[in-house]
Amino acid sequence: MDYEFFMRISACYDSAASYGVERRENAWLNDLDLYLGSCFGMLGGNPRAAVWFCDVNNDYSIGRNIVITKPPLSPTAWDFSFREENRDAMIYWLTYQRIARVMASARATTLQRPELECDWRSYYENHLYGPSGAEMNVTLYPLSRSAEMLNGWIKCAFSSGARISVRKYVDLCRNGLRFKFINSLRSRLMPKVVVCLGDSARREFVRAFDLDGVGMREHVLKPADQERVIHSSVKDGTTWVFCPALAGVSGLCSNVFLDELGKLISGMLEPSDFTDTLYQAR
Repeated sequence: MDYEFFMRISACYDSAASYGVERRENAWLNDLDLYLGSCFGMLGGNPRAAVWFCDVNNDYSIGRNIVITKPPLSPTAWDFSFREENRDAMIYWLTYQRIARVMASARATTLQRPELECDWRSYYENHLYGPSGAEMNVTLYPLSRSAEMLNGWIKCAFSSGARISVRKYVDLCRNGLRFKFINSLRSRLMPKVVVCLGDSARREFVRAFDLDGVGMREHVLKPADQERVIHSSVKDGTTWVFCPALAGVSGLCSNVFLDELGKLISGMLEPSDFTDTLYQAR
């Protein structure tokens, strides 16, 4: 990461931290708040990318390191070494495979490539969340909201006596530094599209990105006999797309819906947004 760009992300951290950390009896809670107000738990990708995918929870144990040194000011990326290390596990990451299909469709449509070149598997194996790719992942709550898993991580990271309720952890993310950092990062890096996964959690996304009072537009995806409703909001040059989860009976898990979502996103992008994603047609 070049120095100028590193300083831009550092400014986001400083901006969030400038709100002040509440003085707490347990010092480790202050440390946890500062750690959450950073790139911790962002699963990977290119912060300069035009497209961000935003999850509510981090459901995969990817890149979780319990050795606390200092808050990470840059997100990880799925580089060559990451892919080699996790190649066998990647077979089972269905949500990310579906995101790859969305992006492959968006890329093929934006670049006006034939449908046959919309190869999601190649995109997944070679490009998704790459260090100079077309997308990045952001997570609102980077630690599990299972009390057992949450406190297991906190005890290993801070002290054997450290313990927090799930409700307190959620409040810390919402009203502490986590949401402030994410919104500051978005304001400074200005992605064109933020795809928010899980329409039932729309209120969480609105809170995190300070979208209260911003109007919404409805889009209907109907590639066949079924349909899904997508909502979008626009603010300060960024479009938020609120869509159902990429799983479940009522979600966007079929190939036709994923392709249609990609086509919808492509209308917000330009060919230059995929410059660093070298497409490998088969």
